[in-house]
Amino acid sequence: MERRYAGGELGAGQGPSQPAPARDLGGGVRAAALLDLLPELGEQLSPSDWSRARLSSLVQVEAFGTGEWVPHVARRHCRPDTALLLTDGVLVRELHVAGRAFAELLGAGDVIYPWAAPTSARTPTATWRALLPGTLAVVDELLLARVAPYPSVALGLARLATLRARFLEALAITRRLRRVEPRLLFVFALLAERWGRVTPDGVAVPLPLGHELLARLVGARRPAVTTALGRLRERGALTQLDDGWLLALDQIGAVTLEPHGTLDPT
Repeated sequence: MERRYAGGELGAGQGPSQPAPARDLGGGVRAAALLDLLPELGEQLSPSDWSRARLSSLVQVEAFGTGEWVPHVARRHCRPDTALLLTDGVLVRELHVAGRAFAELLGAGDVIYPWAAPTSARTPTATWRALLPGTLAVVDELLLARVAPYPSVALGLARLATLRARFLEALAITRRLRRVEPRLLFVFALLAERWGRVTPDGVAVPLPLGHELLARLVGARRPAVTTALGRLRERGALTQLDDGWLLALDQIGAVTLEPHGTLDPT
């Protein structure tokens, strides 16, 4: 699987080609430099500043496996403003509202605040599971204070925090489309942009997405998604692979939101 970062547009960084080994703290916890994990955060730094910023960017890192996942941080008191930054892997966040389930995918570069104080709105509690194993880094006020002398790093972290909102906005637009087939194509185009790998036959999206999860991503019922997937496969727009899906190359440019007759007015 080709590794993509949600903040890839920040640049390739100026750090070493191979990250330095992380220090094992025991109990599945290790210490690592955030600039090793996400080197694009240091793209604006000079080589000398990069070396100093790397030492200042040490974070606690924890690994997670596939299956149900509960946000936690070993060896640390979780304050409401403590954030977790995905540096690898894929998490699924699901909400159940009025008998319906809605999902979003989170990957490398996404920032979550699991312990933030609830708002006045009665938002249902989210459930989490890991679709692919990965790692999470702790981002708190201590880290921000250490990287404060390097504003481009702090700005890079702030920029990463906005990318999840942009992905959620795209999902919200997708769920307003009337027909399920365009919803699926639009979602697969989003996933291909982030996790895709271009092949001669199309863009491979190496994510184990079943019909139920796809239904929760696009806001439709599973039977409707199964029928729509069958039609898309017949047209050659989508192909199911052993480890994911293949989106036809001619579908990337074709997946657009038409100005009329596409969105559900309700």
